[in-house]
Amino acid sequence: MLLDVLSACALITFISLSVFTANEHFNTTLKMNKVRTAAAIFAQDLRRLQRYTMFQSSGTGLTIKTKNGTEYRVNQGLTVKRTVNFKDIGCDGVYFSKSLSTGSFSATGTPAYTGDYELRHKELENFSCTLSLQPVTGRVIILEGQ
Repeated sequence: MLLDVLSACALITFISLSVFTANEHFNTTLKMNKVRTAAAIFAQDLRRLQRYTMFQSSGTGLTIKTKNGTEYRVNQGLTVKRTVNFKDIGCDGVYFSKSLSTGSFSATGTPAYTGDYELRHKELENFSCTLSLQPVTGRVIILEGQ
């Protein structure tokens, strides 16, 4: 009888630990994917900004400005064309840990600035996505790192 109770307790403990471990892995993967999604959307907007600037006919170009660490805005002159807040797109907890305050491209598609944007999740210490803006070509490269 005692052996049956101990076996049942051991089985319940084993199942609990398995579920807990699987849940922790799921939560970590979910947060990593939020950072990846935010980086992909931001990279797409940078590429769209470059294409627009190359083929625009008006004299007013587009710029991207980061704000509050959790959102960025696409401006045409003083007019805000698009605002993206990471929380609003399902990427809550994601923030810019490193960013350029303003970015724009010349008429040839060359960035008027170069540098990196780094996105992180506030609950993940060892994961980031870095968007590197290449100097001459303006290519946006996404690198995942620790």
